[in-house]
Amino acid sequence: MYAPRFKKKSKCRDSFYITDDRLAIFDTMMRLPNIGEGVMAEALCFVGKILGATVSRTADRRFVALPVDVPDHTYDRTRTKNGIIGVDCGV
Repeated sequence: MYAPRFKKKSKCRDSFYITDDRLAIFDTMMRLPNIGEGVMAEALCFVGKILGATVSRTADRRFVALPVDVPDHTYDRTRTKNGIIGVDCGV
């Protein structure tokens, strides 16, 4: 016979996934179904197709993770400054 395992509301991580067709993103505004509109901390950095969104709740705050499908040339950039500027001797 096993003892019951109790869980606290504050210790679990609540999250859900939204597909891209139910998500609306404007400049710094986001509209989520059943939650409503919210203000994002910053605008999206990458231009591409949004694949979906994972909304998680921690301590009565909601956080959204947005995976974005970007073209190869956007994130595969070459470095512009490859010169050596110093040596670390570990002293």
